[in-house]
Amino acid sequence: MLILHLQQLTDTHFTYALLDNQAVSAEWWQGSWADIEKVAAGQVITLLVPTHDVLLTQTTLPTQNVRQLRQALPFALEENLVGELEDQHFVWQSAGLSGKLDVAVVERDRLLAWVEILKQHKLRPRYILPDIFALPWHEDGIPTVWIRDGQAWVRNGLRSGFSCPATALPLLLDELWDAEVQSRVLRLEADIETVWPEDIELLTVPQPNHIQLNSLQEGLGLNLLSGYQDRSMSSFTRHWKRWRAVAGITALTSAIALGIQAAETFKLQQEVTAAEQRNLALFSDMFPNISNASVEGLRGRAVSEIKLLEQASGSKMVKSSPLAKMSLVAKAFQQEQSLKIIEIILRNKRMTINFESPNLQLPDRLRQQLSDALGYEVTIRSSQVNNVVRAELVLEVSS
Repeated sequence: MLILHLQQLTDTHFTYALLDNQAVSAEWWQGSWADIEKVAAGQVITLLVPTHDVLLTQTTLPTQNVRQLRQALPFALEENLVGELEDQHFVWQSAGLSGKLDVAVVERDRLLAWVEILKQHKLRPRYILPDIFALPWHEDGIPTVWIRDGQAWVRNGLRSGFSCPATALPLLLDELWDAEVQSRVLRLEADIETVWPEDIELLTVPQPNHIQLNSLQEGLGLNLLSGYQDRSMSSFTRHWKRWRAVAGITALTSAIALGIQAAETFKLQQEVTAAEQRNLALFSDMFPNISNASVEGLRGRAVSEIKLLEQASGSKMVKSSPLAKMSLVAKAFQQEQSLKIIEIILRNKRMTINFESPNLQLPDRLRQQLSDALGYEVTIRSSQVNNVVRAELVLEVSS
């Protein structure tokens, strides 16, 4: 983990630490962005920003529902905030039972500015934390105080603390202990001589030039990047919430339309397939000796067979053959596609064609067509039973 500690957006020199995978602490170093570029590859980036940019506080809300917390938390802390609610970014972590929460609040624009600084140097942070979490924290609960370059940092809890000018610290000391505490103890690291009240016991900070991994990890729950969106994404989210219902209705309508279109296409495909099978069956009835006809080549094959029949009908040798009349009959039936041939019988110089018709008018029309084509009156007998018209055509042919 690479830890950067910046105090100003314009810092070109700052402190940093490099925590190896197995290390429990790391030494602070002074460096520049050029130094960071040499060691940043493959590292988890943690940025420590000034605690005075962040409000660390506690509150209690009677819910564990994340959505309800996100809605209620800003209003619970409104009195503690300087800026507008909608300009603030809130993160929180449970501090135990009874709904108590540790909370960090930062202005969105300020957080965005820190993110942009790292982007300029091609760094993408995983964590952004208040720099108060660079101070060590011990299980005995004794507050830790750092004083450096005229600034004071105070960590008085796992996820609580503040920073202020060193000159203002004496005014805030009483806030570090409860009123009933008998002995007041501090761990102190200062770069100048300081004077403290006589009733305060001062302890030294072990390894003051090191950052402790466990102390830093205690603050990761208040990672300022949790739930963070930049301004463009926040605007998108607001607009999306406004139009989400309309978009949902539009998507549903489109899905229904596509479903109807798909159903109609499927129905048409079924009808086409059925028509092709009827045509194939009719061809097989008319030309029973042909067994290799296919739907794709049916039209061309039918035209070819009819031409052969026409040629045969023009030959003297086959003029008396039934093929000539069958050719004329095939043409007539082809023109009336709604007719369904049931069977064709050729016996004793007589050709009998039994077929079905959707009505009584079609057989009569077929009779007239065949009479004109053959040159003599053709007889077709038809009857209707249960809305089904059955007809019989008998032609005299030569052997």
